[in-house]
Amino acid sequence: MDARAPFGNRALPGIFMRWTRAIVAWMRARGIPTVGYLDDFFCILETKEQAEEAMLLLVEFVTFLGFRVNNAKCEGPARLLEFLGVLLSTEGDVCTASIDEERIAVVVRQAGELRARAARGMVSRRALESLLAFCSHVVWGLSLYTRRGFNFLAATTGRKMVQLPHQVLEDLAVLERVVRQYNGRRVVLERRLVDERHFATDASGTLGFGGVWKKIFFLLSWADLARLPQRPWFPRRPGCPSSWSINYLELFAVWWAVVLWGHRMSGRTVVVNIDNQSAMYQVGSWWGPVEYLPLLRQIFFTCAKHDIRLQPKYINTKDKLLADLLSRLDMPRFLVEHRAFLRATVWRQDRNDGMVCPVRWEELDQEFGPFTVDSCDAESRANAYCYLSWSKVEDARVQKFDGHNAWGNLPFSIIMAIIRNFLRCKRRQQWGTAACFLVPVWAGNEGWELVKSLPHVFKVSLWPSLTGREGWAEELVQELQRDTERCRAEALAPETRRCYGTGVRAFVTFCIGFACMGCLDPLLPATDASLCMFITFSS
Repeated sequence: MDARAPFGNRALPGIFMRWTRAIVAWMRARGIPTVGYLDDFFCILETKEQAEEAMLLLVEFVTFLGFRVNNAKCEGPARLLEFLGVLLSTEGDVCTASIDEERIAVVVRQAGELRARAARGMVSRRALESLLAFCSHVVWGLSLYTRRGFNFLAATTGRKMVQLPHQVLEDLAVLERVVRQYNGRRVVLERRLVDERHFATDASGTLGFGGVWKKIFFLLSWADLARLPQRPWFPRRPGCPSSWSINYLELFAVWWAVVLWGHRMSGRTVVVNIDNQSAMYQVGSWWGPVEYLPLLRQIFFTCAKHDIRLQPKYINTKDKLLADLLSRLDMPRFLVEHRAFLRATVWRQDRNDGMVCPVRWEELDQEFGPFTVDSCDAESRANAYCYLSWSKVEDARVQKFDGHNAWGNLPFSIIMAIIRNFLRCKRRQQWGTAACFLVPVWAGNEGWELVKSLPHVFKVSLWPSLTGREGWAEELVQELQRDTERCRAEALAPETRRCYGTGVRAFVTFCIGFACMGCLDPLLPATDASLCMFITFSS
């Protein structure tokens, strides 16, 4: 039998990776977080029993595809495991990646040897490349100290021996300390508390910069900043053209905000709205031009000090009105817009505010789950309970529910469209396709009448109030309607006004038709998810 690869051994990794990606996708579709690299697979589950089931499923599926499995190389459920030379630990609340002490000692020794050889002359280019590549993928934030090294390697392609410049030598000296200090801080998988309260920064090329985080804000002119004691990473420095660019100024505004409010953001993943693509990329990847590295390192140090993870999110300039007014030093108009914004905040997230109390969701997951996908999630995953989730970018109206047990806290405006798409998928694949959707109860609504008429299709759970109150007074509902209509009128963007209109009509209809019956649960959110009915589609 000819066992040679049909396209040569060089093509084997690419062929294997196609199989690997397909197997990983198959496992993830069944709600099992899986990572694959060539013939190595790694799954993360919450309990030992779930991990054992996932391992058996993976082995059976790979065997079914015609591959032989070496059971001696299969590692059972563990909380500390070495995968591709990296220690993965789930002994805390998150899954972290780190280097063992022996490898750290090797890295420190190699860095010291490279520095010593560089002082005497040329060093091996391959030794430097392998050292930087391994460390930057494991130690959190270390890419900030490898950028100049990688740039130098790119400029010396084709050489075996190179003379290291002093900037690379300085980074190697820092690497020896950072590799120990931040080892184990790189998080592979976690469920951190996401702070999605409006946090935005902005900078003007000529006037100043500012930022706003919910109710607090700051602004400063460039002239006032120039009077303060200057630091090496401050903007608008003489002799440094890059520090005058708008990209650098936007990044500096982020640093100023993190320094001011870092102690209040401790222990959270914070969503920061930025209207500059360059600054957003640099904050998200800890990677940027060489001239930006000192400022990026300061942002990184502050985040590490307060245990903050920044999650940058792009926002159009016209939608970032508050931060834009601060950067232009227009305080009178900012105060007016800020008051209107605080009144309207509860309605601005109508299409993705699906946060359900964790206790409530766990009860649903036990009764109707386990769920494999969250069909209506915020882009920041602030309201995610499943590892796989769809936001308005993926759009549950067009996604394939086939083979999933989906959970969904559906927005008002697209409830029926999502349910219709799910039913199409359900007809296409009856077995294994299920869902649990949180939807409104509207008396006389055709959708609600359909649910009641098909008890063999829909299972309905109505939750009474835990407080014993009789419901909301009609005066409160009318006051809420007046307030939201006022916010709608003051909104600048036409799309925002349309969202307000949909939210107001639907929410007030719900309050009058259902909440006054005393069925409002205080543990559920207070916007489009203030609904007390769950419909489930059995698999």
